[in-house]
Amino acid sequence: MSLIHDKSIFLITSKDPENDNFGTGFVIKKDLLTAYVLTCSHVVRDVGGRDKVEIGIYSVTVIAQSPDGHADDLAVLKVESEVPLHNSILPLGNFGKSGSSFTIFGYWLYDKRNKQYRLEQIQGSLGKLVGIKSRHQPDSIDAWQLKINDDSTLQPGFSGSPVIDSKSCTVIGIVSHLEGQGRTGQAVSLVNLKKNWAEMPDDLLREEPYDLVAVRELMKYIFDQTGLSLFIAENFSSISATNLPFLVEIDFLINDCHQKNKISELLNYINRFAPKKYKIFYNRNPDSQYNFTKDKKLFRCCKHFRFLKFSKSRYRETDREVISQCEIELVFENLSKFPPEVREAAIGALAGALKISREEIKVLEVRKGSVKVRIEIPSISLDKLIELYEKDRNLMQQLGIIYVVEVFEESFYLENIRTLLIRGFTREELVTICYENFISIYDTITLNNTQSEIVDKIIEYICRESQISNFLELTRERKPDIYNNFSPYYKVPRRPGQVRDYSRQSRRRVNSYRLRRPEILIAGFIGIVVAALGFIVLIIGLSLILFSTGISAFGQVFLFLGLLILGDIVGRVVSRATRRAGGEVAGRVAAASYFVGLVLIPTLILIIALIRQLANGNHQEALLTITSLLGWISQYIFSDIFFGGASTSTGLIGGGFLAYRRAS
Repeated sequence: MSLIHDKSIFLITSKDPENDNFGTGFVIKKDLLTAYVLTCSHVVRDVGGRDKVEIGIYSVTVIAQSPDGHADDLAVLKVESEVPLHNSILPLGNFGKSGSSFTIFGYWLYDKRNKQYRLEQIQGSLGKLVGIKSRHQPDSIDAWQLKINDDSTLQPGFSGSPVIDSKSCTVIGIVSHLEGQGRTGQAVSLVNLKKNWAEMPDDLLREEPYDLVAVRELMKYIFDQTGLSLFIAENFSSISATNLPFLVEIDFLINDCHQKNKISELLNYINRFAPKKYKIFYNRNPDSQYNFTKDKKLFRCCKHFRFLKFSKSRYRETDREVISQCEIELVFENLSKFPPEVREAAIGALAGALKISREEIKVLEVRKGSVKVRIEIPSISLDKLIELYEKDRNLMQQLGIIYVVEVFEESFYLENIRTLLIRGFTREELVTICYENFISIYDTITLNNTQSEIVDKIIEYICRESQISNFLELTRERKPDIYNNFSPYYKVPRRPGQVRDYSRQSRRRVNSYRLRRPEILIAGFIGIVVAALGFIVLIIGLSLILFSTGISAFGQVFLFLGLLILGDIVGRVVSRATRRAGGEVAGRVAAASYFVGLVLIPTLILIIALIRQLANGNHQEALLTITSLLGWISQYIFSDIFFGGASTSTGLIGGGFLAYRRAS
C-alpha cells in the first residue's frame, strides 16, 4: 500500500448508527485546515443525505452534488478541521486509453460484527469508453469499463474510489458500479465535474498526461546533487524536505509538483536551468516532448535491423508478469525525521532504479520510530537490487539505502524435505521414526496409509509444532549420505549489506548463483557451434558475392554486417540455452564462444585438411591451400589495408559486444 494513499483516501459513513451504508472518497484539493473530497453522488444518498455524511472526526459539508437520477454521479465534500491537515492530493485528469493499467484504492467491510473497514488496493486495465444515458439527463456521460486483474474483485464500498492511471499517476475516473461479482465494473469520467461544481478551479482537471518516469530520467540526466539543491532553492523554496539522498529528492520534487499540478512549470524551469541538455533530450525523442525513456539505437539509420538495438536490461516486462513476489527489508538513511511523503518518494526512486512501476512495490510495514521499511517486490527485481547493491554503491547512496535483507515467511524448503522422506526412506522406516520420536503421529497411522500419506502427516505435524529443525537433524543422523543428496533444506536470506569487498569472487557469486557449471559449459559449446557454422555460411556467401561482382568493397560491407548479425544470433542462442537467467556470466560466455567459433573451428578445419593432404603426400595441394587462403585474405579483406582492416575489426568487436548484451 502506498504511504501517500493512506492519507489521500477517506472512509465515508453515516451519522445514523442504524445506517450501515458506506463508501469511499479521496482528496482533490486542500488548504491548511480544509480539504475537498470527491466521491459518488449515490454514496451521499445512501448514507442518508447531505446532513448525514460523516468522515471521521471532521466537519463535512456537501458543496456540490449531481441531481438524483443523473448518470454523472459525482459529489464534492468540504472537510474542515481544527488542526492542520496533512492529507495528500490525488491529481485529476481527463484522459485515458483503452488497455492501459490502473490502480484502485477503496474501503470494504471485512468484519461485519465489529464494523471494521480495510483499505484495499487492486489493479486492472481499462476497457472501452462507453456512453451512459439517463432519462433525467439530456446528454450522455462518458464512463470507462473496468477489468480487474488476478483474483481481486471490486467490493461494496468501493463506490467513490479513485481509478489511478499507472503511468501518469493521475485519477482518470471514479468507481460507480461493480458488475460480474466484482470482476468488472464501471468508472465515471471526470469530464463533467465542472458542470456539477461551478467553483472548481480551472487548473484542477488536466487535459494532457505527463510521463513521470520520463521526467525523472530527464532530471537524473541534467542534475547532480549540488545542482539539484541549487535548482530547488531558486525555484521551489516552499519545499521543506532538504538534504535528502539525490534520487529521493528528485522523486519528492516530482511528486510535490504532480500533486500541485505544476509539472509543466517544473519542465519550464528545467529548460531555463539547462537549455542545452534539455534540447538534447528533446531531440532524442521528437515524438513526445515529455517522453525521454526510449531505448537508444546504435545506428539510427539502421533502425529496421532489430539486432542493432541494445537491450539495456534483461528484466523484461513479460518476465515480471510471471515472477512470484518476495519480501525484503530496506533500511533508509536519515529518513526517520521526514514525513511519509518523503518515504514514499524513496520507494518511488527505488522503483525507478529497478525499472519497474511503483504499483509493483507493495509496502507491507513501516516500523514506527525507525526507517526500516518492509516491502514486497517481484523476485527478479530483488535479484537486480542485490546485484546493484554489491556493485553500485554510488546508486545505493543516491537512494539512501544502507541495508537490504531478504525476508522469508517460511524458512525451509518443504518440497525438498518431502522428497527426502519419500525417496530416502521406506514406509517401515518412517513408521519406526514416528514410533520412537513422534508417538502422536504414530497413533494416527493405519495399515491403509501409504508412504505419501505418512509423509504428509509428518510434515503437517513438524510444521505445526515447529519441529522441522529437530526432525532434519534426526534424519541426518540416520542417513547422512542420503540427507545430503536432497539438500538444501534451509532457506538462507541473501544479505548483500554484509558484502563490503567487491572482489572478483563476490561479483562472480552475484552473477552466477542461478547457473550451474554444466549449464554454462553446454551454453558455451552451443555458442561455439553456432558461431562456427554461421562463419562458414558467411564465408560461402562472401565467396559467391565476390565471384559474381569481383569488387571487394561489397564483400567488406557484407562481412561487416554478417559479423554483427552472427554476434546477435550467438547471444540469443546462449541466452535461450541459459534460460535467460545468466546475467553477465551468460554475456561473457556468449562473447567468448562467438570469437572461439570464428577463430578456432575454421582454423581446426584448415589444419585437419592440411594434415590429410600432407599425410597423403599431396604437398602441392597443401601448398595451394595455404597460398589460396593467404591470397583470399590479402586480395579481398585487406586489399585496402585501412578500410578493410578497420571494417573487419569493427565488425568483430561489434559482434562480440552484441553477443554479450543479447545474452546478459
